[in-house]
Amino acid sequence: MAQGKIVEYIDQGRFVCTICLQDKGNRLHLLTPSNREVNLSQKRIMLVSDATIDISQTREDLLERLKQKEAKRIRLKEQIDVKDLWELVHDEDE
Repeated sequence: MAQGKIVEYIDQGRFVCTICLQDKGNRLHLLTPSNREVNLSQKRIMLVSDATIDISQTREDLLERLKQKEAKRIRLKEQIDVKDLWELVHDEDE
């Protein structure tokens, strides 16, 4: 069950970080950082968090938690040197 979990999917080439408001079986009802609700097929999901957020919180609190998660993700992304990582992985394949 994905309800209350952070769910990431790709939309127009970008990762979107959302909170699952409802698990409808093969579709998820998600809250996006732009305060929109979307229904998404589970086939499009890239990542589901282990931790669960209490979705009975106010909408503003949910959006704040989502923005905090997104900011942390961006900070972690900035710490990775993709060029060095690629060179390391590429050299191992040869």
